[in-house]
Amino acid sequence: MDKEVLLTFLVIFSLRIVDTTLSTLTTMFMSQGNKKLAPIMGFAQTATWVTCLNIVMSKLSNPMNLLIYAIAYGCGVCVGILLEEKIASGNVIIQGVIDEKDKHIITELRNMNIMVTSMEGQGRENSKRLVLFIALQRKKLNAVRKYLRDNHVFITVSKGDMYLNINPNSK
Repeated sequence: MDKEVLLTFLVIFSLRIVDTTLSTLTTMFMSQGNKKLAPIMGFAQTATWVTCLNIVMSKLSNPMNLLIYAIAYGCGVCVGILLEEKIASGNVIIQGVIDEKDKHIITELRNMNIMVTSMEGQGRENSKRLVLFIALQRKKLNAVRKYLRDNHVFITVSKGDMYLNINPNSK
């Protein structure tokens, strides 16, 4: 195989990974209502896709170009998912249930600058429970989830509304 063919494979592979990664990020920003980043990502993704597709279509005589294009798509999906997890933008709501005797957990969460709302609840045998609603940035989810699990708190996690107003600098 000559250098030009290998270079073409490398360019197709690289552009397709970038294209697919940008597509994943565009979708993420659109679903969160980010009106600044979504169009920029969409523009970059489309420009990259057209450039890559042009190379593939102009060299259809080599079917390996199509294979490289398809393989790179799968790799780009993986890269996009990893990048999205690293960025972790957006908000989440954690719902938790604790025994009344464990209400110190609420104070500890608040000392960690976590917004917590609690309501009284009732367990199966009339035992008093506290139902927690915790709103936070997704970036903080792993640390808070670990803390809650370490304290044996039953939790569920939901995607926060994109309009949830959480100021990272507030206490």
